[in-house]
Amino acid sequence: MGRFKQPGSGGMVGKGKQARNFNSTIDGFIERLAEKMPDANLGYLIAGINLAFYAAYCFWPSGQMHSYLNHCTFSVYGFNQGYVHNLLTCHFSHQSFLSVLIDSLFCWLLSQSFTQQYGALFLGRTLLLSMFMGSGLLFFYHNALSGRVPPFQGNDAIMRGIIYTFIFANPQQTFMMFPIPIQVPAYALGIVLLLLDTYFVNMSGFGGIGAAYAMKYLL
Repeated sequence: MGRFKQPGSGGMVGKGKQARNFNSTIDGFIERLAEKMPDANLGYLIAGINLAFYAAYCFWPSGQMHSYLNHCTFSVYGFNQGYVHNLLTCHFSHQSFLSVLIDSLFCWLLSQSFTQQYGALFLGRTLLLSMFMGSGLLFFYHNALSGRVPPFQGNDAIMRGIIYTFIFANPQQTFMMFPIPIQVPAYALGIVLLLLDTYFVNMSGFGGIGAAYAMKYLL
C-alpha cells in the first residue's frame, strides 16, 4: 500500500475543507491532541499506541496470556467478564512485530496526507467514528454467532476510515502502491478492499467504511 497522491489543502488542525459541526468537547480534545503532535499528524499517536500495546504483549507474563487477550482483543467472553474496554483497546493491539510495523507505517502515512488535505480535526472525528462503528459491528456480529469467532485486534477500522474518506471524496484519484511503483485508481482499491473484507467477514473494516461514508455524506 502507500500514500494517496493528492495535494494538501486546508489547515493542519481545524481549518480543513471539510468543516462540520460535531461536538465542542470532543473537538476540543482532538485539537489539543493534534497540537501536541509534529505537524498535527495524529498518525504519530496511533503508531505510539500500537507500539505500546505490542510492548505490553511482549512483556505480558506467558502464563497469564488469557488476561492479555481479555484486556486487549475483543471477544464476547472477555466482554461478558467485565472487560468492556476491549471494544476500544482491540483497535490498537497486535501480536506480531511485522503487523504492528506495517499498520503503524500505513496509519502514519495516510494520516499525514489526510491532515494536509482535510485538517487534523476532521481526521480525529473520522478516527473516533471509525472505531465506534467498528466496535458496534464487532459486538453485534460476535453476539450473533454466540462468540464462536476468533478474538479481533488490529487497525482495520482506522485504516478503512481514512482510505475510504479519500475514495468517497475523489474516486478517480490515484493511489501509489508500495513497494511496486504503479498507480491504482482509488475506486479500484476500494473495490478490492471491500471484496477482501467481505470474504474475511471483517466487521471492523466495515465499520471504518461506514464511518467514512457518514463523515462524507451524512454528518
